[in-house]
Amino acid sequence: MARPLAERFVEVGLKVWYDEYTLTVGDSLRRSIDKGLAKSRYGLVILSKHFFEKEWPQKELDGLVAREDGSEKRILPVWHKVTRAQVVSFSPPLADKLGVSTTKGIDHVVKEILRAVKPEIVSSVSTLPTRAKSVAKPKPVKEATSRIKSSATWVMIGTSYFQASSVKHTTEGNFIVDVMPWNGEEEADLESLRPTQYGPRTSLPFAVRNDAQLVRVVKSEKHFVGQSAKWTLTLKVENGNFGANGMEATINENGKTHTSDEIAKLRAGRILLNDPPIPPSGRSSFGFSLVESAITGSGHRQVKDSIIRTVFDTNKKHPNWKEFARLQAVYLLRATGTVEHILDLTIGAVRAGQVSITFRGRRASPYTNQQATIIEASRKCHLD
Repeated sequence: MARPLAERFVEVGLKVWYDEYTLTVGDSLRRSIDKGLAKSRYGLVILSKHFFEKEWPQKELDGLVAREDGSEKRILPVWHKVTRAQVVSFSPPLADKLGVSTTKGIDHVVKEILRAVKPEIVSSVSTLPTRAKSVAKPKPVKEATSRIKSSATWVMIGTSYFQASSVKHTTEGNFIVDVMPWNGEEEADLESLRPTQYGPRTSLPFAVRNDAQLVRVVKSEKHFVGQSAKWTLTLKVENGNFGANGMEATINENGKTHTSDEIAKLRAGRILLNDPPIPPSGRSSFGFSLVESAITGSGHRQVKDSIIRTVFDTNKKHPNWKEFARLQAVYLLRATGTVEHILDLTIGAVRAGQVSITFRGRRASPYTNQQATIIEASRKCHLD
């Protein structure tokens, strides 16, 4: 019951600490549990016969009880195939807390928990998404799926990632993003984006779904909703030279002609697959060549490795690392002018140190009467 509930909460946009998502071989179970409890606002306690019999779940409950000070509820009981008499026998105070039973099904449990922790989003998930076989179980490294689906929309602003309750692209070209932070860290990240008294801060990378831009945060409003806070950010798109690149010339090198579309395909291969990899110093193939310079680019958008692999290295224990990697890849593909439109970008299962990547992108057409080139890739990226 714990795993299906955790998956369901991820699908509707909640952040979940669950040992199967977080622990890998060699981790300290006690320290990991303590860390998870310390960073969690609520603790879902599934009362079952197995719970009453095992030691670790009861220790987790002790940690939650220690954090309750009477000012707000933190323990949310779920009764799974147990009677009130069994709960009273185990813990009379716990039996006194109003819980939700699994007898009406997992969707009923999810909705009742949402009423307690995020009442403002219950209406938006009144019809919970149908579970498909391809929906991800966000375990680290071993995965059996293609992507994670959620009622929230992941966005990247600068170096931070947020689950937005809504994103609006206005007719003026601005983006309006609504975010309800889950913890103090996200709250601090949002505070750091506020415009100063002298105006907007520096330009920031921004990505959502298949779109990416360079933006400035021109307005930041904070609304308090019950025990939660809602932020509304207005992002002004910086037209500048976003998407400009030096790849449009045809390059003749070593007796071979490389068109701009061919160079774009090589750059997409490096961004997504690290193929071709950046050559070691002194290597003649691609080394210090015009073609390599065109693939790598210049300035702050140099492409020297697969962004998928880079994000995996730093976030592989996070259940949503694929969302982060996808947003970073979308931004790079657009910012470097590799493609004008992302038609499909799917990050698949991780197996044997490799992750499958499926990509289709459409290049900008150089002439109005010329059909745009489609770039495709469907291979595996080595993560080590």
